[in-house]
Amino acid sequence: MPAGCPAGARRLAPGDTLRLPLARHPDLKLTWSSGIGTRIGGDFDNFAVTYLYYW
Repeated sequence: MPAGCPAGARRLAPGDTLRLPLARHPDLKLTWSSGIGTRIGGDFDNFAVTYLYYW
């Protein structure tokens, strides 16, 4: 159970990440996740776009 979760709480959060090379150094990373919390009935979707530049 993740830290900070009340006893008996359950979470399910499947997701995926796609990394797209744009050129030699920059990349674009797309991340998606969706989850539910069964104890309190929470539902969430998370989308993120990240620009990465490395050398």
